[in-house]
Amino acid sequence: MRGFTYLKGSALAMASVVSSTSILLPLYQWPSDNTTWSAVYDAAAAHPAINFQIIVNPDSGPGDTTYPESSYIDGVSQLNSYSNVEVIGYVHTEYATRDISVIESQISTYSGWSSYKEQNITISGIFFDEAPSTNDSNLVSYMQEVSSTAKSNNLNTVIFNPGTKVEDEAYFDAADLIVEFENSYSTWLSSIPANDFTNTAGYSKGAVILYSAPLTSDYETVLQEVEQMGLGAAYLTNTDDYANANSVTKVASALKSALTETSSPSPSSSVGASTSTSTSTSTLTSTPTSALTLPSTSALVSVSASTSALPPSPSPSSGSEPERGSSSCSQGREP
Repeated sequence: MRGFTYLKGSALAMASVVSSTSILLPLYQWPSDNTTWSAVYDAAAAHPAINFQIIVNPDSGPGDTTYPESSYIDGVSQLNSYSNVEVIGYVHTEYATRDISVIESQISTYSGWSSYKEQNITISGIFFDEAPSTNDSNLVSYMQEVSSTAKSNNLNTVIFNPGTKVEDEAYFDAADLIVEFENSYSTWLSSIPANDFTNTAGYSKGAVILYSAPLTSDYETVLQEVEQMGLGAAYLTNTDDYANANSVTKVASALKSALTETSSPSPSSSVGASTSTSTSTSTLTSTPTSALTLPSTSALVSVSASTSALPPSPSPSSGSEPERGSSSCSQGREP
């Protein structure tokens, strides 16, 4: 079993087992009927001690209307009925080259969803896709500005997705979470994960998204390693375009098992102090606060992260930034 033994016997390992790793799920597919997002609802209800940060993306952002279409309203409202779910809005920055006024406008639109009276479609934060990672003061300033705009609009959870390790820790001052590893499942297995994350606050602001992870893969071992490292969020999907929710049930179950494993005392992980550890996952009640019948439209889920919101999946962005984490935005629904 490859993996996290390099952390055992360290103070970091002892600290990380009490951290809570969220599921970061890019839900980019349009909800075409009331069953499309059902796997997400079921996973949230079945695992009340796990937090789900679910990224919604109606149309490469919030779209051009004040509120989304009725089917999307129903879906987001259902997500908000679970107390362990946080709904995050998708915005892409084109590696901090996109007109910042456009970014601010999309942030404002998401913020305005909270004023919808008939159902709760409040958005809690912004997922900034195609975020820069390089050590450049102009890029850092850009991301600091869009983060500040989000928070001033009561979108208080800010996530950056460069998809690779950032070169300047100042990015962490502007974000609550940064996806520093967005790559294939096989690449994760052949890497040394600790080398791919900036060591700040015990990795608690780092997140990982793995694609092309077959459903027959050992998700639990990956998530046990993620949890033991103390990473803030994770997701695995069996596709390479985040275009279905097939893996969310397996991810949630594997994370629950991983939390149980990492909370068990282990002589090999003792640092001389107490060998007893506990898992701190926010104990939340996920029973829906209201029953909701969804009309008809389609949905997805995946963690983390970035790429096209719907099939056909977009080509990775070109440019100076790394290739993945660059899985570019594009439409949140079919034409």
